[in-house]
Amino acid sequence: MTAENLAAYRAPFKAAALQHIQESLGADEWSRLREFAGNERRHVERNTAFDIDASPQHLLDIAVSEDGISIQETLVHQLKVQAVQIAEIAGQPLYYVRGQGIYCWGLDPIDGFTLSFWVTFPAYPPNW
Repeated sequence: MTAENLAAYRAPFKAAALQHIQESLGADEWSRLREFAGNERRHVERNTAFDIDASPQHLLDIAVSEDGISIQETLVHQLKVQAVQIAEIAGQPLYYVRGQGIYCWGLDPIDGFTLSFWVTFPAYPPNW
């Protein structure tokens, strides 16, 4: 699988993540995670334009990424404990990592590329 093959799954990924954010994440947790976006020392790339008050829909539109690492590699031991399945896309689980604001999904959990989204965009999640 290549990253290009994931394009067909972006819309269902974004829809499932948005549903989880709106129905399950909670406003306090959303706010806590978005505060990380304001700490420019935690940004993946310096000088990244961001809006700490961006809506979940807007963030999903600009911040879903296609990553060259598998679900297994993404959910390293410490994150597996906090990962919960929130949906299923094409027979594979979409995970949310509690407390970190990470959503991730892939067609091949061991060797495949993944779609991911960090609520903390453009900053690293809390424990990274």
